[in-house]
Amino acid sequence: FIGIALGNAPAQERLEGTAAAVALSVYNGADIVRVHDVKEMARVVRVADAIKRETFLMQRDLA
Repeated sequence: FIGIALGNAPAQERLEGTAAAVALSVYNGADIVRVHDVKEMARVVRVADAIKRETFLMQRDLA
């Protein structure tokens, strides 16, 4: 679906699309993602998880 969303981009040009899908998946609760670009996506997962945790802490502190 990422290739289609990116206008039929070839596989080697889908890194940003994969990163977006991974970030949204992690933010919405995914515990596991399957990817080809493991090093890059591990970094995306860390950032998305940090954003999710920070958002939770901010919401908790405002309540």
